[in-house]
Amino acid sequence: MKSKKIILVPPAKFNPQEESIKKEIQEIANFFSNYLSEFIGKNPSGSKHAIMGPVGKIFDKIKSNQWNEGALFGYLVRIHEQTGNLRMKPNQEENIKKGINKLLSLIQDVPINYRAKIIEQVDYEIYGMQKTRILLRTEEKRQDFILYLKEKYGDISALKEVWNEEIDWDHMENPSEGRMKQAKGQKKLDMKDFLEKRKKN
Repeated sequence: MKSKKIILVPPAKFNPQEESIKKEIQEIANFFSNYLSEFIGKNPSGSKHAIMGPVGKIFDKIKSNQWNEGALFGYLVRIHEQTGNLRMKPNQEENIKKGINKLLSLIQDVPINYRAKIIEQVDYEIYGMQKTRILLRTEEKRQDFILYLKEKYGDISALKEVWNEEIDWDHMENPSEGRMKQAKGQKKLDMKDFLEKRKKN
């Protein structure tokens, strides 16, 4: 069995902000983020816990330095099965394996007193990527909803009359299940119709 590499380096001689380290962190985060881009949780929300999905569960295991690559992958697959709505796809599996492999290799190559910090940086790099992706998707959906309403009603004055509400295109809310349930009258019907058509596409 190959012994684990422990490197003790005075803090002044190791810089976690070196471009080579930052590049590896970015690469690792990309693998995990690509997996998460196709992960759909059973209880989605805007919390960090929900956004990170199964990936967030493995970092404490990695910090303990007692889990090998195969065990970490198996643990993440199990969390995926318990919390996800869809089975893991082959490309998701590949991204997870690469992400775990690269992360374990990286933390073995840095001083032991910096490993937790590196894992934390990977964690928040992934979180930042996911938040950006969610914001882009949200704005894309909002723009699609505006297009749907323009095609149906023509101009904003007609929409104001039908919805019986002061509204403009620039401040149109992103349609969601929660907002649809709170809406009334034709606004509720329009949101429902839009969301149902979007699901089919």
